[in-house]
Amino acid sequence: MCKTVVFVFGFAVFVLALGGRQGLLPRLPEKMGDWSYGLFLYGFPVQQVLAMFGLADAGIAVFAIASTAISLAFAGLSWFSVEKPALALGRSSH
Repeated sequence: MCKTVVFVFGFAVFVLALGGRQGLLPRLPEKMGDWSYGLFLYGFPVQQVLAMFGLADAGIAVFAIASTAISLAFAGLSWFSVEKPALALGRSSH
């Protein structure tokens, strides 16, 4: 339990430190689009499915990496196949 708390707290501090500094993280190209809504939308269901299949027992680091990678894949698919075309359709009708 203590290792998990230390990992989660340390990882949160690490992410906040990276996000708070200009130039430490590369900027994503504009043509990649905005995947944040897809990540929000698919993150929880992906975590639940992975937990249902027992991946949560592999450790929090493995679980976090796997759920993030799979959620990003779904978010990218959602952006390019649903969200971006829908936004273009909305813009063309006005």
